[in-house]
Amino acid sequence: MNILITGAGGPAAICAYKSLSAAGYNIFMGDMDPMSAGLYLVPKGQQFILPAGKSEMFVPFLLELCQKHNIDLLIPTCDVELMPVANSIEAFEAIDCKVLVSPVDALETCQDKYLLMEACKKNVQLGDYDLFENFLAKSHFNNNWIVKPRNGSGSRDIFKVTNCEELENLAHLEGKNFMVQEFLEGKEYSIDMMIDKNGKVCAAVARERMRTDSGVAVTSKVTKKKEIIEYAIAVAESLNLRFAINVQVIDTENGPMLLEINPRFSGGLSLIIAAGADIPLMCAENILFNRPVAIVADYKEIAMVRYFQEKFFDPALFLSEEVLVPETLALAV
Repeated sequence: MNILITGAGGPAAICAYKSLSAAGYNIFMGDMDPMSAGLYLVPKGQQFILPAGKSEMFVPFLLELCQKHNIDLLIPTCDVELMPVANSIEAFEAIDCKVLVSPVDALETCQDKYLLMEACKKNVQLGDYDLFENFLAKSHFNNNWIVKPRNGSGSRDIFKVTNCEELENLAHLEGKNFMVQEFLEGKEYSIDMMIDKNGKVCAAVARERMRTDSGVAVTSKVTKKKEIIEYAIAVAESLNLRFAINVQVIDTENGPMLLEINPRFSGGLSLIIAAGADIPLMCAENILFNRPVAIVADYKEIAMVRYFQEKFFDPALFLSEEVLVPETLALAV
């Protein structure tokens, strides 16, 4: 069966590729950057340059691509791609292409960090948080604070505030959809989870993020800390999420506290798969075959360090940067 994975330049796509290609699936890779490493892991004819996820061309382009190449399953791995694809699930299903993505309402909540906290506050303990405008009016500094976009991703436009002067320097952010969260101290954990089509949690594996590079764990170890795992499950059950999700928490002196949720494959899935929970394969088989998923009741406590691995090829095989309009789809190389 044919699977198209987008965001081929990111570690989440590479993790999914390793899992699903090893299981015998025929993998296609797509990315907006012609130098994305994942594009060069698949054969000629299965590499695609895509429009940006924010582009109006993105979904029409993917639809034509999936129809032309008989794609059975589409896996978007970039945050910006999730909502456009989720909003178009019926169009993909009409061409017999299934999509690995959570429902629109769950994505809307996860992508707005303030709404996420509001949705979870009845089920789990949280650090203090508020809208930026409300915080300006209060101007209290019992703690250090993080100011960040409600809909941001990565480490962009994030500020640490420790006093009133620093807060006043950020007053220009008022009205620009920012929020404030208590600066939490402790060990950071990511909990990768698989939730089946019916909403059942089939796997929840926690790993300590010991060292990161550009937001991706490069040194990490699996843990069986019961409190961390139970907390993440309670967070997930606060929302209507499906398939692969990644819950990020800080283990503070007062217990786990939520940072955010990534409703997609994470960049650290290689360690989770090696520990015994092959989440990409679990998701693919549940979606493609409506197959019940065996619950992962146990897994190995192992650690991981990451290093570069080269792939050599003729420079003539580099892809063109050109993205053609959907009506003239001709980007298969």
